[in-house]
Amino acid sequence: MYKSILGKVISDFISEKRIAGFKYTTEEMLLRRLDSIIYGDDIGDIALTQKHVESFLTYGHSESDKSVSNRYTIARQLARYMLAHDYNAYIAPSFPKKLQSSFVPHIYTQDELRRLFLAAEQCPVFTNCPNRRRVVSLLLRLLYGCGLRISEALNLQLRNVDAEQGILSILNSKNEISRYVPMSDELTTKCRDFINEVHSLSSPDDYFLPAPHYGKYSHRAIHTTFRMLLVKASIPYKGKKQGPRIHDIRHTFAVHCLKKWVQNGRELTNALPILSKYMGHASFAATQYYLRLTSDMFPHITQALEDKYGDIIPGIGGDCNEND
Repeated sequence: MYKSILGKVISDFISEKRIAGFKYTTEEMLLRRLDSIIYGDDIGDIALTQKHVESFLTYGHSESDKSVSNRYTIARQLARYMLAHDYNAYIAPSFPKKLQSSFVPHIYTQDELRRLFLAAEQCPVFTNCPNRRRVVSLLLRLLYGCGLRISEALNLQLRNVDAEQGILSILNSKNEISRYVPMSDELTTKCRDFINEVHSLSSPDDYFLPAPHYGKYSHRAIHTTFRMLLVKASIPYKGKKQGPRIHDIRHTFAVHCLKKWVQNGRELTNALPILSKYMGHASFAATQYYLRLTSDMFPHITQALEDKYGDIIPGIGGDCNEND
């Protein structure tokens, strides 16, 4: 798998992490990239040099700060592992805080969502992909109706969807968190109809939102389709770093939920922990971020938020991971 002089070291490092209980799937892919950099430059000794680390950490075209931050983390972990095993290794500095993303997600309006859903219902189908329109249409509704991450929706198997009780089982998602996600009656009915139309011959292990031949859709395929939907819905796309993105539908779910609670006078100090669990956040801070975002997006409720919850609203540009 690995071709460079560090191949065995990298392989042993990944094995140790997995024995400790980490999946290390994304990290393995990143380390293949580092391995290729080292392989192309014969260094002679088993060592992790500053030159190779800095090449590994260089920004790619239109690459986000989050992607580069992930490489900083894995490079530092590998270096510490090598030093502990008496190899020479350069430890990169921590990812510079001044470079951390100030990304502000696009919060879709109700009219934009209506146009997106309509565009999905008109999505072209192909001979080898007859269920594409049904899949795309239901996918968007799951993202908005349940605040799912795109990976959570694509990973759903038929066994994870209780279309009678209206509950999704999200298993081993981000930060190894599993949770049950209740659905609205309307969305439950759509899931039940979808199962009847698409899954009459399926097994419980089949993907709920199946790609051709009942495999799993890739993120790239979904993002490409979503860009097409944006055009159909007349929603301008401003580029990878500005969006709008499909993941922003999850952010929109949270902001619209908080907006409704504020307008209905609900006690947010009691409701926010529920939203945090529902969305699968590892920390309460990620959910608190949406308080600030809600007040920014809907100025007419800013005063209500600040009067009652000013002590828990984080400052603008908080530490919310844009992919939480």
